[in-house]
Amino acid sequence: MKNFDIMGKDLALVERRAVQVHGAAYAAFLAAVELFGGLLPQSEAKNFQEFVYAKCGASEEEAEQGVNVTRFWMQLLSAVRRGVFGETAPELQRFFKAHGTPMDHPPDAAAKDGSGNYIQGSWTSYVFYIELHAVLDTLKKDAAQRRETVALEYEDLKEQMSRRPYYSAKNLRTGVNGDFGGPKQRFGGGKPVRCIAIEVDKMEELGYRPVPDEVLLASKVKRKAPELPGAAFPTDPSWDDPRKGDLFTLIEMVDDTGEK
Repeated sequence: MKNFDIMGKDLALVERRAVQVHGAAYAAFLAAVELFGGLLPQSEAKNFQEFVYAKCGASEEEAEQGVNVTRFWMQLLSAVRRGVFGETAPELQRFFKAHGTPMDHPPDAAAKDGSGNYIQGSWTSYVFYIELHAVLDTLKKDAAQRRETVALEYEDLKEQMSRRPYYSAKNLRTGVNGDFGGPKQRFGGGKPVRCIAIEVDKMEELGYRPVPDEVLLASKVKRKAPELPGAAFPTDPSWDDPRKGDLFTLIEMVDDTGEK
């Protein structure tokens, strides 16, 4: 407990959960060293302490970044629901676009029934494109009217998104001259502009939500949705697909798959 208390005082300004998680292991290790006669050289003990302290700081930074990115998505979806970006598909497509690729089944849902059909049916894997500069400008104006603030500026938000699984490799491509490339899309019929690409299947909270086969089947029965051939699932509004997070409402409105 002595070492844990010392660490707690040293890291008093660091998020408590990080200190508790790493501090418990740190204190237990030093207690074991003392129990067996203090065989660990002082220099090694100091190196271990610095390592643990650094881990605590990194955990706090990662947690803070997660909160900031999550807050951005929450602000974005709230603004979409309130019509800040527009009400119609053409209005929304000034800021967002989505391209879908038909798949035989959702990710990690390849089980088949007795007839050889995929239990969860076919799936559309989306790449969601955001004109982030325009989105942030609009969010800032909306936030100012509501006496709120936007979580992050462009570069900080982009950097923090880049650490998330859903940040597409398309964003990392370089141009022919070695400068930043990344994806380009036409938003609202204008000329192509640089944007951010999000792989929706890797965005578990707001995008694709993996569910067991039995959960999906139960949701279909609950809604009394009609059985369709080939293990396909209905898409009418009476059935809420549990695999689709909140972002899908926007994605399906701005889906321009097949457009040139």
